[in-house]
Amino acid sequence: MKIVTSGGFEHYGRPAGRTYLAMAGGNELKDGELGYANWFAADFGEICIENFEFVQCEFSTADFSRATLTNVTFRQCLLVGAQMPAAERMTNVSYQECVFDLRTVPPWMDHKPELP
Repeated sequence: MKIVTSGGFEHYGRPAGRTYLAMAGGNELKDGELGYANWFAADFGEICIENFEFVQCEFSTADFSRATLTNVTFRQCLLVGAQMPAAERMTNVSYQECVFDLRTVPPWMDHKPELP
């Protein structure tokens, strides 16, 4: 998959998420997409993520709590145990075919599934 950001970073392949974040500048991800990366237990700090799509990435136990997300799509991502930011730090964030831990349904989800 091609990865491109507004900062001019371009890469073809499957880098580990933290490596990609460091190469992209570390403080923002804008106007791009990233697929098949492992962000397991990553701490995103105060990053600004804008106009970005994550495809089939793993974010298990990742910490987005201090991040700001604007126009971000998570598609077919694993988000079990991920700490997402408060609602006021997220604008137009969508989750398509993602996997969550149903024992701790995230409070930021618009629709909470019924538990058995």
